[in-house]
Amino acid sequence: MAAKSTLSNNLHGKQLPARQNSLSLASRSFDALAAVQVPHSWFLHFYVVSVLSSLFWAYQLLTKAAIFSAIASHVQGSEQYSMTTDQVILTWVMMTVQGIRRLYESVVFAGSSLSTMWVAHWIMGLLFYATMSVAVWVEAIRVSPNNRYWSRILMSCSSSVVDQTNLP
Repeated sequence: MAAKSTLSNNLHGKQLPARQNSLSLASRSFDALAAVQVPHSWFLHFYVVSVLSSLFWAYQLLTKAAIFSAIASHVQGSEQYSMTTDQVILTWVMMTVQGIRRLYESVVFAGSSLSTMWVAHWIMGLLFYATMSVAVWVEAIRVSPNNRYWSRILMSCSSSVVDQTNLP
């Protein structure tokens, strides 16, 4: 029995150090970081970011505000559109509705839960939802943000809103 315990502590005749002593500073740091968890209720933040981001970019696009113009001026486009006006609007509306639906569900139907999520995954989720609304419209940008294509998108959005408000 004593021989077995000696063998389990030896590697090719050398004594192995205790586990805690063998962990590097980096390993201990990663272990500590992995222990940082956020509660399930923080999932709500994903949908708040999604809805706010959709509204922010709607304002930026409709007013051709500074942030939209800065991004659009740096995007290298081609003469071919990757999406039609209707596809951009449909995708954007669907993403916004999805964010609103999930936000509503999180507020109204969320019960208490003991589940948690690693803080890095929570941060990645926030970044995902913040960038998805940009990904929807950036696909349609050509070389200049002041081209006729954006005028068509803005006019389509405006007429869609007017049509929806005049429902019987």
